[in-house]
Amino acid sequence: RKEDGTTVLIRVGLASGPVVAGVIGLAMPRYDLFGDTVNFASRMESTSKSMRIQIAEPTYFLLKNAQGNSLFNMSMRLGDDGLPGIQVKGKGRVTTYWIHGMQGEAFQTCFSVASSAEMMARGGSWPASVEPPADVPSISGVTSADVPSIS
Repeated sequence: RKEDGTTVLIRVGLASGPVVAGVIGLAMPRYDLFGDTVNFASRMESTSKSMRIQIAEPTYFLLKNAQGNSLFNMSMRLGDDGLPGIQVKGKGRVTTYWIHGMQGEAFQTCFSVASSAEMMARGGSWPASVEPPADVPSISGVTSADVPSIS
C-alpha cells in the first residue's frame, strides 16, 4: 500500500530455460537477457492475473522435482473454456500453473529470512530470533569483485 492509501497490484510470470546474456550499447551500456525463455516469461506475466504468480510448465516441474521440495502449493491453470492451459501468443495453447503460496513453516522461514536480508541491506543486522541459513551469503560489504565473471 502506498502512503496515499492506494494499493499497488502486481502480476508475476516465470519461465525456465536457456537465455543469452550480455552488455549492449556503447554510450549507455545495459545488461540484458535474450531468448525464447525471456519472451515466454513475459507472456507468463502478461497473461497472469492480478496478485497471482503464473509459471510455465518447465518451471513447474523444476520446482516440483527439486530435491526435498514440498514448499510450494501449485495447481494447473484452467482456461476460460475450463480445459487445462491458456492461449499464448507465439506458442498456441500451453499448460501453465499457479503458485498459490508456500506451505506452513517453510513460508515463515523464507519470509523471516527475506525480511531480515532486506533489513541487513538497509544497514541493520540479523534479528536474534532469525539466524541466517548457512548457505545465505552476507549481503553487506559485497562488491562487484565478489561476483564471479562469466566467460
